[in-house]
Amino acid sequence: MKSNHSAIFLFLFLSLTSLAQQKQNEKHKIKFGFNAGPNLTYASLSSYVPTLPDFGRYKTSDYKIWLNIEGFVLIPFSANFSFQTELGFGMYKQKQVYGDLPGLLSPGSTNNYDELSESAITLGGIFQYKTKYFFISAGPQLALITSTNVNTDTKTVSYDATTDQYSGENFKQDGKLHNPSFSFLFGISKDDIYKNLGVGIYYQLGLTNFTEYYNNREVAKVNGFLLKISYTFKQ
Repeated sequence: MKSNHSAIFLFLFLSLTSLAQQKQNEKHKIKFGFNAGPNLTYASLSSYVPTLPDFGRYKTSDYKIWLNIEGFVLIPFSANFSFQTELGFGMYKQKQVYGDLPGLLSPGSTNNYDELSESAITLGGIFQYKTKYFFISAGPQLALITSTNVNTDTKTVSYDATTDQYSGENFKQDGKLHNPSFSFLFGISKDDIYKNLGVGIYYQLGLTNFTEYYNNREVAKVNGFLLKISYTFKQ
């Protein structure tokens, strides 16, 4: 199944690149390059202890930083409009805490400290409009999820001690990844900050979950900010 998805990704990317070659002319040359930069994402996790009816009533969630890298082909259609195909790899992390009392680590409480991590091969199709100062960009992104893991530290607090119980979930190993996953990107960018270097800031809006519901857990949509530092090859 994974090889089939990879073949589809490669076929789509090569098809779009072939279209790019057909559209090339002297006035609006096609550009090639790559992006790399950190992401700051959030993904909610449905996680609870079934024997405690109120567990999950209190929750805090934190964004965490990880990394995106990708290659791109920029296809100009006019002086202002262009289309950019992107093929890359994204790695994401999040952290959150679930508890059965509004006071974390209060005597008598049980709390889950969850560390989430995901990775995916990404294929994006970004439409761009060039203003006087920067590009306005928006478009869909398809993700072939390669891994999703949750590591949990369950802290049970009594009046004289705190006990820790560690557990984990490998959704790929259990066959519960939700492939493919879809999201929508929009943001602004500038391609001439210094020579061939550019920079862009994007927001990723998750549209589908990363995993299926399994063992009282489900990793939902990945949302967050992407900082892309780009390099465009000279023509």
